[in-house]
Amino acid sequence: MMIRTKLLIIIVLIVAFSVLAILMNITWEKKYGALVEKEKSVKELNFAIFETAQIRDEYFRFRNERTKNQWLLLNNRFNGITNIISETFDEPDEKAAAANIIQANKKINNIFKQLIILDEEQAPKTAVTNELSERLLSQLMVSEHGVYSEGLNLQKIIGYKVKRQHELANLYINITFVVFAFIVVVFSIIIIRNITGPLLRLRKGTEVISEGNLDYRTDIKTRDEIGDLSDSFDMMAEKLKVTTVSRDKLNKEVEERKWAEKALQESESKYRSIFDNVVEGIFQTTPDGRFLTVNPSLASIYGYNSPEELIETITDIGRQVYVNPDERNEFLRIIQEKGLITGFELQLRKKDGSTFWGSINARTVYDENGKFLYYEGTTEEITLRKLADEELKATAEKLRKSLAGTIHAMSLTVETRDPYTSGHQKRVSNLSRTIAQEMELPNDTVENIRMAGIIHDIGKISIPAEILSKPGKLANLEMSLIRVNSQSGYDILKDVELPYPIAEIVLQHHERLDGSGYPQGLNGGNTLIEARIIAVVDVVEAMASHRPYRPAKGIEAALEEIEKNKGILYDEMVVEVCLKLFREKGFVFEPTES
Repeated sequence: MMIRTKLLIIIVLIVAFSVLAILMNITWEKKYGALVEKEKSVKELNFAIFETAQIRDEYFRFRNERTKNQWLLLNNRFNGITNIISETFDEPDEKAAAANIIQANKKINNIFKQLIILDEEQAPKTAVTNELSERLLSQLMVSEHGVYSEGLNLQKIIGYKVKRQHELANLYINITFVVFAFIVVVFSIIIIRNITGPLLRLRKGTEVISEGNLDYRTDIKTRDEIGDLSDSFDMMAEKLKVTTVSRDKLNKEVEERKWAEKALQESESKYRSIFDNVVEGIFQTTPDGRFLTVNPSLASIYGYNSPEELIETITDIGRQVYVNPDERNEFLRIIQEKGLITGFELQLRKKDGSTFWGSINARTVYDENGKFLYYEGTTEEITLRKLADEELKATAEKLRKSLAGTIHAMSLTVETRDPYTSGHQKRVSNLSRTIAQEMELPNDTVENIRMAGIIHDIGKISIPAEILSKPGKLANLEMSLIRVNSQSGYDILKDVELPYPIAEIVLQHHERLDGSGYPQGLNGGNTLIEARIIAVVDVVEAMASHRPYRPAKGIEAALEEIEKNKGILYDEMVVEVCLKLFREKGFVFEPTES
């Protein structure tokens, strides 16, 4: 909408509102004028009532013809006023008051006329005539008072309405002024927003663009002259930006290309330096076993004088380089499945035919369309590390055998002290190891259990031989000494540097799940799995074997004992595996060596 149209609409609206306000004001003034005229008529009526009453009083004093004629004139005037009031007073309360006045005035006129007739009679007045006159005068006075009261009441009603109409007229004037002021303010804001605001944005746009910011847009969306001007302004700024940006972009592209060429040269130089000087061998190969690219380090690893010689000489990597050609197939299988391979160790062959250990890391390289290009990776010679690993394994095996011999010697020492239990520790060790294997525990844990079982009673060294070999039931004190063997064994082993927690296993192998064991009274959740296994096996072997203080109870009695107390005293899973070994897999203890 054009600005001229907007202003014209605003002017029309203001004029229309003003005309409406004037018309409404005229209506209110007419109402107010009509009420004022009513009030004037009521005042005249009340004055006529008062004058009529005075003339009647004057007539009764003088009894002359002049006062009677004056009363007739006033009465006619009164009737004329009441006729006007009857015609102009249209409100119910006004009509009711006027009717009361007219009715009361008719009554007064009738009474007054009767009094005049009595006064004009020639006969002498009698007592009855006088009494009648007095009664009529009393009625006249009452009626005069009533008509006067009704006149005042009507004047009060009209006066209230005049006052109320005056107040409403003032209120209307105030409201009209406020509304007119509000309209003026609203239209002023509209004018400012639609004209002044956009002009200020255009002015700001010229300042911003002059400072070099060609991205600024006025974004004035009005459909008027200013909107057209804004669109032209924004179009000019856009064209100016395109021209400037094109020039700047061209200059920038030139600079970027120079920088990119320089960076590429530096990058190629750095990469070439790294590629040529890195210790590891770097390669790119085809699936059929040819080298595409190698660095000097790889050529040196394979014993060639240059990368070019290596690439020309090797035409089948699997046959010429791999000592075991099948490992080439394994290499291709893994990298094709996973896309990469790491730490692939194998024996490789040098130019002179000698072999060495190498480790290959490689990945598959594709182009941007997902097409295979080549395998890329590194080769590292690890012969020295392999030799060191083998030497370390040999040393570890020697240490293991030495440790096993030491533990065996310690076991023999215990059996020397307690010949009646000869072979007990070995049998406990064998069954414990078998249970651990059935439970699929880690190899280290299995070995740990085996060694701990061999010397789990080493603490008996501290117990007198007389008690260990005593036939018959042991006394309480002797039994207390026997029970110290777990703690004694722990004290012997705790300071020995062993690769496994053997000392703790020895300490805990007499503990029970419910905490009734010794020496610490631990429950199942606080003991090692190795100790829980040996605890079950120790009971089974002891009950199945002969002791100085009792004959052997047999394997079935031993199995019934652990079955009855599984989950209470003994680990439930360990008991289940132990029962399965004896009852289903036919496990038997080795006979005692004589």
